[in-house]
Amino acid sequence: MQLGGAESPEEARSLGYTGSVAVQIYKDLVAGEATRLAFFRSFTYALSAGAAGLILASAALILRSCRADRGDEKARLRRGRA
Repeated sequence: MQLGGAESPEEARSLGYTGSVAVQIYKDLVAGEATRLAFFRSFTYALSAGAAGLILASAALILRSCRADRGDEKARLRRGRA
């Protein structure tokens, strides 16, 4: 299985085309009065902010997991000394 769940290059292309068509339909239905440049600029900013938020959330989860692992290791060491 490849990234994104596509089994073949044809499926990957069809998913890409579907996404680009979905963005165009969203632009026409929701932001019809905006120019394409203004729409894509705001869309890109929103997508970037969402991606940055997801990266920060991932970092927080990874740090929490590392701290928990480190705490478990310290507890095992303390039990071994006692």
